[in-house]
Amino acid sequence: MASPLEKELQTFEAHKSELLASNAGRFALIKDDRIIDVFDTNLDAIQQGYRQCGNVPFLVREITHIERAAHFTSNLLEF
Repeated sequence: MASPLEKELQTFEAHKSELLASNAGRFALIKDDRIIDVFDTNLDAIQQGYRQCGNVPFLVREITHIERAAHFTSNLLEF
């Protein structure tokens, strides 16, 4: 079974080197095959994701050479 964010993960990997070149340490907001924007903080990216995409799966990924696991539950966020 494919991950619900498989397309977003593929999009991130396809653009990772260009993102690292200009936005290392920031956070990419990705929906489907589109990088919506890049943000300074994880929370800013998540909030904008809900504003632009709604309550559907989207990916917020730190742009870094080293991958770190991060988990959160959306019902814990308040605007």
